[in-house]
Amino acid sequence: MLKRPCTRIELNNKDIEEFDRLQKEKQEKQHVQMLQAQTSTPTMDTFDPQTRAKSINERIGLIQYQRLSKNLASPRIGFR
Repeated sequence: MLKRPCTRIELNNKDIEEFDRLQKEKQEKQHVQMLQAQTSTPTMDTFDPQTRAKSINERIGLIQYQRLSKNLASPRIGFR
């Protein structure tokens, strides 16, 4: 029997926090894999976990900022 992915409505608060944390980890893993695919040569920040985490967070913040600005720039339907 196939398991249907649970929606946020079916989760209680504790599960929502866990769900959000898992989603964020999943996004970070995908992002790191994408960046590793782009850069074939290892850079120095990949060996130091402190700076690596900082740079990953900066990249994630930049991407979120770009998405936000793109969403704000797009015309909204029915917005007057």
